[in-house]
Amino acid sequence: MSEFFAPFTAWLNDLTGLGISIHGYISIFLALVGVFGLYIGLLYLIRLSHSSGVDDAVRDYRHPNQKQ
Repeated sequence: MSEFFAPFTAWLNDLTGLGISIHGYISIFLALVGVFGLYIGLLYLIRLSHSSGVDDAVRDYRHPNQKQ
């Protein structure tokens, strides 16, 4: 199966200047997807916790220059 990906791996190695196998590129890709997935999940949880109304001080905050 690795001979199937040999041209693609050679192209990636020429592009990046590295000597990594296709398995290395797949692991780098999966790590990046995982990191960005965790980041998006964390942002979603922060948004939920901010808008859940649990923290009354945040919900009731008014900017000093804002008219009531």
